[in-house]
Amino acid sequence: MSLIGDDIDYKELNRLVASADRILKGYDFIRLRKVDEYDRMEMWNRIEENRKKYEEDFVSELEDDLVQSISSKFSLASLLLAAAADTNHEESPIINKFNRVELDLVEDFERFKVFDILSVKDAIDKIKRKEGGLYELIVDYYEKQYSDLDKILESLEIRRDLQIAFRDRYLKRQRKIEEIISVAVKERLIDPSKIRKAIEKTVLDRVKESEKLRKHVTEESHARIDELESKLEELESIEDEKLLLEEQLSRLETDFVKEGIEKESALKMLKSVESDRNNLNQRYAGIVQLLDEKMREIEENRKELDDRKKDLEGERDEYRKQMKEEKERIIESELEEIDELKNELQARENALMDEKRDAELKKNEIAEKLEQITDAISGKSIRFVTQDDAKLYELNYISRFDAKIHQFPLKLYNPLERKNYTITSWKNHYRSDSKEEIFTADAMYNAEIEAKNPLNLRSTYIVEKRSLRLIGERVKKIVIEAVSYNHLKSYADYGFDTNRTTLSEFLITLSNSIKRAEVGKYLHVIGIASPTGWDERVISEIRSSEFAHNYMSRYVSVCLTDSVTGNVYYNEADERIAGYIEFFKPEFDSERVERVKKHVLNIFKMKDYAVLTDVIDETGEGRSIVNKAFYDLAGDGEGKTRYIKDVGMVIEL
Repeated sequence: MSLIGDDIDYKELNRLVASADRILKGYDFIRLRKVDEYDRMEMWNRIEENRKKYEEDFVSELEDDLVQSISSKFSLASLLLAAAADTNHEESPIINKFNRVELDLVEDFERFKVFDILSVKDAIDKIKRKEGGLYELIVDYYEKQYSDLDKILESLEIRRDLQIAFRDRYLKRQRKIEEIISVAVKERLIDPSKIRKAIEKTVLDRVKESEKLRKHVTEESHARIDELESKLEELESIEDEKLLLEEQLSRLETDFVKEGIEKESALKMLKSVESDRNNLNQRYAGIVQLLDEKMREIEENRKELDDRKKDLEGERDEYRKQMKEEKERIIESELEEIDELKNELQARENALMDEKRDAELKKNEIAEKLEQITDAISGKSIRFVTQDDAKLYELNYISRFDAKIHQFPLKLYNPLERKNYTITSWKNHYRSDSKEEIFTADAMYNAEIEAKNPLNLRSTYIVEKRSLRLIGERVKKIVIEAVSYNHLKSYADYGFDTNRTTLSEFLITLSNSIKRAEVGKYLHVIGIASPTGWDERVISEIRSSEFAHNYMSRYVSVCLTDSVTGNVYYNEADERIAGYIEFFKPEFDSERVERVKKHVLNIFKMKDYAVLTDVIDETGEGRSIVNKAFYDLAGDGEGKTRYIKDVGMVIEL
């Protein structure tokens, strides 16, 4: 081997390589496994440090064949340390530096080291006497196709420097094994056909073990679900308690806002429901803990199946190489059964996750409602929205959305496909509502409810495309939806609402849309409008950089609208919503709103409050314009809004 340059520091080069040679020459694999984990890590660090210095100071000065030889020594020494940690089942970061093919190959060939120290005659004698496990090693050697080491080392999964190292270290050992096998076959100590049959029987036994595992997992899973269903029956009683507590809070809110009970009395009544709230929280937490436990058990089952699947895939690939199609089909059939069971477990886990999410959201609903009522009692500005106003805002929002989306031609962009759609008419549009939530068995009463109250209208437009140009099935590509969100029960029972829409309510409203969009893999754009506004946490979350990761899907994009103030909230990092925002923006005549605001400020020069109905009469403006002026002023710190019994909505200094 020739060297380039005359000033190479051979002493330093030998010193660097010595750290690798120490492993390769001074330790067999068994001894390396017995080295203390800390000491083995020190060996690793020293090799890596020396390798880096070698690459920096020597690689450019040496011939290619010498570079390959030395680099392969460093790599194999590092791999032996990692394989020792892997065989010991240690949780060492060095294991992850190599792939499973590399680790398995070195671990197996180190087991074959026994053949190095035996002469062919000694090895044959031991095989005759069935000593030393040599016969079993031969079977393993056959099973893993190690007789064709060159072909194995051509695998793209083995790094080039390790291929060189394997040949240098193991080729001689492999030839020795082949020589021993040749003699053993001639002396009829080993029958290759029997070995193959033994291997086939082993694989069939593994398939039977897998079938047994699947049966166990299935029975265990069904037993868990039966147990869970019996325990989840408790949810029905929890739901009843939750409804009862919500009714208590709503009555308290009504008494405070409309009936004008004293602040001290309201706070005392609020404190009286705290124990009920705490008890409800504990019961929901118990349900969440139970669901977590069942999901962990499913995850354990899935891991068992994954391990079994990995083993069988290895066996299948071996038979594929040997053209043993019948055995391959047996294993393939079992793999399909495993996949089917894994899918079933995944579906159950998804259902449990949905239950858990619903339980957590419902638990949070109570906390959020309590917080809002406490704020109102403490004197914070509230928004009082009557059922008439809520109905008006809902109809205005939906009708304006419908009008805007019919301004043809429309250009709609789908970022999932990176494709524009030109719309000249709508063939698929529907409306829906949630009136069943407040309907009773009395048809006449229901007609009155429907006429007076908002109904949570939805207006949905769908862009479809045939999967084949003329005759294919129509497939959803874009769904655009305007949603009016109201607390329907508050309007139906009390005729008004003061509660902002909370994060829990927002997420519950979105959940089904997200599921459908992910299954259909289409873009779903949703604009949700609330007349009572949005809780500060909702606004903060939707604007945050973590919003999409925590709550959303790549298939769903959303914006929120305050029906009264006209404010629109969305995540500016979400480029998908940008082309759709205008469909959901309310329209107010800013000059008219400003005139009303000036009128109210003039009233404040004479007295410290202004009444909503008086301002409507005095200015001749509609309720929506005056409402916006009131809440804009409150938002600017120019006053606080509240409801006074027998007077109505006021803004006061």
